[in-house]
Amino acid sequence: MANEFHPLRAVVFGPLPRRFGTLALGLALVALAGLLSLVTLHRRFLDCDRTGPEAGWCRSGSEDPWSRTVERRFLVSEVREVRWVELRGGKSQPRGETVLVFASGQELRVANGGLEAARAAHDRIKLFFDQPGGTALREETRQPAWFWLFVLGALVAGLVCLALFAAAVTAVRVELDADGRLRLTRFHHGVPGRATRVEAARWLQVRVETSAMAPWYQRSTIPTVPTARVVLVRADGPDVPLTAGFVPAVAAAHRAAAELGEALGLLRPAKTETEAPSANDDAGDDDPAVAEADEQLAKAATAGNPYNPKIPVKTLVWIGIGVTVVSLIFLVVVPRLSGETGRLTVKCVHRCRFRGAECLPGGGWSSPIQPGVYGLEVWNPEVPGNWQEVLVEVRDGGTTHFTCRPVTGGPATSR
Repeated sequence: MANEFHPLRAVVFGPLPRRFGTLALGLALVALAGLLSLVTLHRRFLDCDRTGPEAGWCRSGSEDPWSRTVERRFLVSEVREVRWVELRGGKSQPRGETVLVFASGQELRVANGGLEAARAAHDRIKLFFDQPGGTALREETRQPAWFWLFVLGALVAGLVCLALFAAAVTAVRVELDADGRLRLTRFHHGVPGRATRVEAARWLQVRVETSAMAPWYQRSTIPTVPTARVVLVRADGPDVPLTAGFVPAVAAAHRAAAELGEALGLLRPAKTETEAPSANDDAGDDDPAVAEADEQLAKAATAGNPYNPKIPVKTLVWIGIGVTVVSLIFLVVVPRLSGETGRLTVKCVHRCRFRGAECLPGGGWSSPIQPGVYGLEVWNPEVPGNWQEVLVEVRDGGTTHFTCRPVTGGPATSR
């Protein structure tokens, strides 16, 4: 058929940059959103029952789909007071929590969260313990709504980066047939996109347009990175650019322009009808755009340039981003996955032992730990064996500060 396209010659503009940094950032953001979404499933609870199988008992702890940590189990009758505590500090939003005070003097913090929600939970808890007629109580503390918005934002940003990577043009194939028509096929990482057909035209010039790009990670005073694009100029219609924007593949742009010019019969830029030929227009003269691009390339590739794009300045930026993402995962996600949702901070006034490690006077440590009650050994010559065990309670989602010294009576010194 007359309309069928039978290519006689093909010219490839490429390879073009593949933007693997965008792919890595997108995958990291999607992975971070997935891990943080698991954190949002973590919840703290207070469960009390006066009539069921666990009549007269309460349980307080934390749970999630992959583990379960029960912080404490106690009798309802052991609670002597229900106290409200409002937490204010720094630039963070005000928060509140309910403190259960037992007859032994020990305290248990539950139902912490935003001020309004925590206050409503405190009223329900206080009503249950003040009125013996209450049968059951169930309070849960979940992640706030802004945390879900952060997860959604990370997911959207990751998907946008992946979409930009997928849409990146890595090569352009230009095919010519005997009727003077062109067919442009843009490849995305080896996958051909939809072909665009350009009807026969009177081509004037195959032009290489150059530009200077200043990457965001570099200073404005240093040499910029030269970029280019190939444009087919015709007299009877709009110009046809091979790529939507400028790309840093300047050498590939000049090679493609030379091949296209030869294939279209334009060995050098065509002169307009009103422009008189110059005596200096020799066949061996270079295109000024080519000379400008070569000059920029030579300047950017100068040996010893500390901001040379060929040395890993950009690589260091992506390494920094990767380290930041991994740090966030370890600081936010790993403690949740391991169940270490509390923190124990110890200041050693006397010799102290915990889990086989010994701390000398003047030292100390702080580490995440699973909620619960732990026994620390304090050096005390007045007790048999010279080591005295002191019980320290670590709360879920909080930091317990303990001063390691011998205890003569009463509860351990912790807050």
